Amino acid sequence: RIGVVGRASAFGQYFFYGTDLTNYVQYIGQELNRGTYRPIDRCTLWRRTVNDGHYGFIVTTPKLGQDETTAPPENLWTSKDKNVQTVIQSGPAAVYRIKGPLDPATCSQLGAAAHA
Repeated sequence: RIGVVGRASAFGQYFFYGTDLTNYVQYIGQELNRGTYRPIDRCTLWRRTVNDGHYGFIVTTPKLGQDETTAPPENLWTSKDKNVQTVIQSGPAAVYRIKGPLDPATCSQLGAAAHA
């Protein structure tokens, strides 16, 4: 199970299905009415959503319309958890392996960035 956020969700998520199309790939966001989504804006909600999705990997990229050199807040919210291993980091984009549940309680240790 692969969760994606940012530009990867709009244009590049098909790459993550794999050559045999067996990977489950899903945009991670806050579900709104009529099947629409918006980005998650809090670390605690992000970590709970990742936990609920039972993802093995998370792919983060800058959001559409965002400066391509600016890492999305999801990078910090994901990478700073003890159950996460960074697989690939390329500028503001990253792939993380999720080794266990993320801890929403430790978001407060990230300071103001947890509410970006």
